[in-house]
Amino acid sequence: NIESSDLLGRYAVADEDIAPGTIVASGDPTVAILNPDNRSLMYEFCVSCLRPVDRVYPCLTCSSVIFCSPACRSSAGSSFHRYQCQMDLYHFRQEDTEDAFNIFMTLQTLWQKPPSFFFDNWSREKVELVGEVDLEYQRFWNMVTHHETRTERSFLKI
Repeated sequence: NIESSDLLGRYAVADEDIAPGTIVASGDPTVAILNPDNRSLMYEFCVSCLRPVDRVYPCLTCSSVIFCSPACRSSAGSSFHRYQCQMDLYHFRQEDTEDAFNIFMTLQTLWQKPPSFFFDNWSREKVELVGEVDLEYQRFWNMVTHHETRTERSFLKI
């Protein structure tokens, strides 16, 4: 059951005991980013597919990320990573806190849709998505942000 409280926010409650190691949910992510706890691991994973990298294919425009293949480099370079490069965002991951880097999740969510998607499906009056929006994206968009409980230290300093 999904419940909520002012103290805990939304949370799930099991109707019966769940054995350790039991998978209770699985699925593909709506959005994913590379944000390892250890900054030095940034150069061990492909920023596009998030897999460990055996042979390095560097970004052609920045020195902040690597790719596992020319295909991943090309795909990322023509979509989300071109914006990351322009803003030099992965450079900030090397200098700022892990929590502050969470801004990337929001940006990645925006970058995976073309600008026309937001012009066609965004209500400025209600500050919400409207129109023909796929269910997974709608669910992600409606997640609780908890921004009012975050500390100043958790925000990216640019």
